[in-house]
Amino acid sequence: VGMVNSEVLEARPVQNVSQALQGVVPGLNLSVGNSGGALDSSMSINIRGAGTIGDGSGSSPLILIDGIEGDLNSVNPNDIENVSVLKDAASASIYGARAAFGVILVTTKSGKSGKAKVSYNGNVRFSDALCVPEMMDSYQFALYFNRAAENAGDSGPFSQEALDRILAYQAGTLKETMTMNEQTRKWQAYGGANANTDWFKEFYNDWVPSQEHSLSISGGSEKTQYTISGSFLDQNGLLRHGSDNFQRYTREDFDRPSYLTGLFFHNIARRWPTNPAYDPNGHPVDGMEIEQLENGGKQINQKDLNTQQLQFIFEPIKNWRINVEGSLRTTNTN
Repeated sequence: VGMVNSEVLEARPVQNVSQALQGVVPGLNLSVGNSGGALDSSMSINIRGAGTIGDGSGSSPLILIDGIEGDLNSVNPNDIENVSVLKDAASASIYGARAAFGVILVTTKSGKSGKAKVSYNGNVRFSDALCVPEMMDSYQFALYFNRAAENAGDSGPFSQEALDRILAYQAGTLKETMTMNEQTRKWQAYGGANANTDWFKEFYNDWVPSQEHSLSISGGSEKTQYTISGSFLDQNGLLRHGSDNFQRYTREDFDRPSYLTGLFFHNIARRWPTNPAYDPNGHPVDGMEIEQLENGGKQINQKDLNTQQLQFIFEPIKNWRINVEGSLRTTNTN
């Protein structure tokens, strides 16, 4: 059994409980899925490595929140008293076949007898992109591209005139980032442009702020205890053009540009550095995806999670306790 107490979780400014558990329980593996670092993504959870027995089977553990199966990321980390991870298949003897790949038991905080206690926890955190590729400048890129074309027996896309323009722009003696096609009267991109754009820096902001606030009130008498808590999380994404945002309070709200579900991540590393983000007239260059991100529509997801749980404990005879529990969980997604 691996144990994590509330002090560990409260000290980690993260978006959800899965992230809070990373690296604190030996043998508990959390991995990022195909959705990568999307703000509404959830990580895959596995205890002690692979455990599938064939196609269609899974190896995720059973997750119980105060005794009821639920979504680990729907719980406010500040509301958790402790987390227990049962790593052995023997846990199936207690919780059934669903627990063959281990069990994660989440116990939330409860009230204690005494005067009312008010607790506030707030933080501001900053996010930045890690492992961002270091891209060539436009002149290096042009030379490599020409050399590759020559090795293939073709002429390179950059003429000597284009190479001279690229150097002049980098030196500051040329202000224009693109040349005009006199026949079509359109600005020329790619081989006809001479900017020096790092597209990862163009599309991603550095050190983006987010905030989280939690407030709880607890207390009670020897017979009756209470806890009332609430939290607000405002998590911002890294996009410089358009915006992606995740909020959690009594519901979850997530929005991002619709284009992020398409070719954006495929194209960002393939974009030529000679292309500028904006043409000399100040308009987004066609095909550089800025227009799609800023004005191409929004994907908006809203989810409400409501769990009602009732528990009665009877003791007709001393030390013989009868527990009667019931729960109703409703999920509304728009």
